[in-house]
Amino acid sequence: MENRKIKVKSLISVTAWAVALGMFIAYLFLERQWMLFTIDFAILLRCLLGILDPEENRKSKNVYWILLITRVMDIAIRLM
Repeated sequence: MENRKIKVKSLISVTAWAVALGMFIAYLFLERQWMLFTIDFAILLRCLLGILDPEENRKSKNVYWILLITRVMDIAIRLM
């Protein structure tokens, strides 16, 4: 059961990065504002998964915290 939970987290993580990368490439060609929000939310999801993962080491979690804070700031600035 535990192994299955790890596989699901990994699948969600890979999917979040793939969505972020795909939306970034699409944004380069189409330049739609809503794509940037989708990219940010996909990165936020991945950061939260990394922070909540008990198997991640402290250095990785620090990187995820930095990414999380910068993405939240980016979203807040764009909404203003």
